[in-house]
Amino acid sequence: MRDSFSKNCPPGGENSVVLYTTIGWQDRITECNYVRSILKSHQVEIIEREISANSAYWLELRKLLGRTEVPALFVLGKFIGGVNEIKSLEEKGKLKLLMYSIPVEKQWLDLVKRNWYSSKKNSRGLHFGKISRRKSI
Repeated sequence: MRDSFSKNCPPGGENSVVLYTTIGWQDRITECNYVRSILKSHQVEIIEREISANSAYWLELRKLLGRTEVPALFVLGKFIGGVNEIKSLEEKGKLKLLMYSIPVEKQWLDLVKRNWYSSKKNSRGLHFGKISRRKSI
């Protein structure tokens, strides 16, 4: 499926997810937040490049696309699209396929590791602690 997208690789984006965003353009902030939340739901590691605070990222995106459209998502060095393309891929369940080989977000991985080690110590499975339902007298 990744072969159907154009190869425009941002620096350091060969094996990762790169998302160009902005906090400087009011009409784009909501769209950037929406795309960021979709990507976070897939629990993948994201390299976010904020173009309004860093002119080098603005120039980088301009060189890659010939324009400065944000949000702009690149996965494994290929341009996936902006908010409309990402929303469409997510609704069709195809974004998950694109994220398949992307490293898991460190915070999520740490949680999984902690629970796995906890389950090894407690042979009854994952242990999250008991919640007491006793009423105090």
